[in-house]
Amino acid sequence: MILACSHNITERAKLWFPALGHNNKNVTGTIRDNFFIYDIKQNTKTKLNVENFDTDLVVHGFDLVQKSEEELLLYSVNHRRTGSVIERFSYKIGTTSLKHKKTFNNQAVLWAPNSVTVIDHNTNTFYASNVSSTRYITNL
Repeated sequence: MILACSHNITERAKLWFPALGHNNKNVTGTIRDNFFIYDIKQNTKTKLNVENFDTDLVVHGFDLVQKSEEELLLYSVNHRRTGSVIERFSYKIGTTSLKHKKTFNNQAVLWAPNSVTVIDHNTNTFYASNVSSTRYITNL
């Protein structure tokens, strides 16, 4: 099982959490969420190192696709401070690394993505859902 976890949810919720409308782009340093492999049988988790990647990683929804018996592809929403994108990573089963392969950046289409579903990894075809805005509704 692969899990996505915020590095520090308390700090993130106050400073950079687009889903709640918290968009403080003046956060210092790189914001780096983490992916983990969770071994259900052993009840252990192992943090995955992200290779070939040196920018914000603010994970929202993601999808996994089996490319071969040894390799999974992970497509993830990433709410970078420069704009939301979809990232493609490769994971070789049994290792502790995710390798960044590609960024899909089209702000006209990916203006507020929150989930991604891969249709065909060979052509990088996927659906991404968007949220038009965050609204707080009171006085119902």
